[in-house]
Amino acid sequence: MKSIKQLLSGGDLRSIAGSNQVVKLVKNQSDFDQLFKLMLSEERLIKGRAADAIEKITIHNPSYLSKYHSAILELLHTSKDKELQWHLATLCARIQWSNQELSKVFKQLTKWALDSQQSKIVRVNAIQALHDLALTFPFKKNNYQSLIADLASDQSPSIRARIRKINQ
Repeated sequence: MKSIKQLLSGGDLRSIAGSNQVVKLVKNQSDFDQLFKLMLSEERLIKGRAADAIEKITIHNPSYLSKYHSAILELLHTSKDKELQWHLATLCARIQWSNQELSKVFKQLTKWALDSQQSKIVRVNAIQALHDLALTFPFKKNNYQSLIADLASDQSPSIRARIRKINQ
């Protein structure tokens, strides 16, 4: 049987390789912990695909992320790869942050959302995550609404579409 790393290897950045197979292999926290280590890899391909699998797994098992607050917060501020950033944005909405952590998360996601040089996928996922966080942490609603006001003149179709969808 192939290892998780082998399933995530090969091809180019546009491919998810075997990340869907990895999702099926992760059955418990221990399996998830092994996968999470790969998201810390130096290999751009591996960490992006590991993040993709982690995002898919935590749709139904967000508790797997509970012990990774610090690691995700650090990655949020240090990651340079857009393939990792777009998954990190989504993962941020699945964590119960402390107020201090939440302020840091909100600041970084807002920075990504407003950066016109940033990947459109990263920006859209950051906006969605900020919306979701504002629903979970109502005291952040004003921050989110301020961001949406700042984005009102953005001409990017993907940004406009996401804001429209969120506001429906």
